[in-house]
Amino acid sequence: MNVSWLYGLPAFLFFLLVILFFGAFSVIGFLLVRKKVERWLGKPPAQNEVISYYIAATGVVYGITLGLIAVGVWENFIHIQIKVEEEAATLSAVSSVALKLSSVATGASLTGVTVRLTVATSETTAPSDAR
Repeated sequence: MNVSWLYGLPAFLFFLLVILFFGAFSVIGFLLVRKKVERWLGKPPAQNEVISYYIAATGVVYGITLGLIAVGVWENFIHIQIKVEEEAATLSAVSSVALKLSSVATGASLTGVTVRLTVATSETTAPSDAR
């Protein structure tokens, strides 16, 4: 299964697709399993209505926490994406300059002037043992 098309989606659209997929998965699972569980465990007693308030409150706290985590991850992703684009632009500029310099080093002319580069080497001596 080739899912490489996911990498080409904008991050926000990918986020929406993931939320919709798992939301639909949860609702379909609930609808398929509800009657079987009701037959297996029986009808819920009236006292369990109090539990629904507890579950609702827990769900709100979980939702807020998950939302804040998602915002933090999203901001980090955007920050890193900007840094990667800056680095790619810098590497492109360095590559362009390197190609121009390599053509100059082989004797090609730039704007009608031939430039030859020579590299001077110097011999270094090893440091003496200071004891």
